[in-house]
Amino acid sequence: WLCDGAEVIALSLLNYILVHVVWFVDLNDIGMLGSAIFGGFFLGSIISGPITSAYGRKKPFLIYMVLVFVLGVLSALAPNFTFLLCTRACYGVLVGILSPLTSSMITEITPKAKRGINFVIVSTFFTIGEVIAIFLASVLKVEENGSRWRGLLIWASVPALISLALGCKFLEESPKYLLL
Repeated sequence: WLCDGAEVIALSLLNYILVHVVWFVDLNDIGMLGSAIFGGFFLGSIISGPITSAYGRKKPFLIYMVLVFVLGVLSALAPNFTFLLCTRACYGVLVGILSPLTSSMITEITPKAKRGINFVIVSTFFTIGEVIAIFLASVLKVEENGSRWRGLLIWASVPALISLALGCKFLEESPKYLLL
């Protein structure tokens, strides 16, 4: 959620820069970028259940983290708006898969009495990710210099590597999946 918050706000901050400063594409393309991400999110949400039923919770989570980092770097290296649009749509699919996956995982590994507080704690990381991205944008002075947008996208994807490392070390498979 930390990575998702950082990625979402990073793109919100970059919409104007990418459309008017970097590629000079049509103003309507800002909406197309958002549509690609949320369209991907919709598709990912549809396929999340079958994926997690077939492969568990841990394995898709770890693969997701690798792919989020890779897509973040690919987005930063985008040579044109169309490539960025494609990488962001793929990112949306991953978020769509992960959202139900993490909710299921929290529900399955947390005692009933502690689920509410755990959901609040996990949800807080989205906001922390947004704050980190805003901080990075100000440090990189992205608004003043359109060329630094690539650095922001790379830095916004770094929490995925942290989540991958922590997930490999501490995350266990869902007991419900193992029982089934």
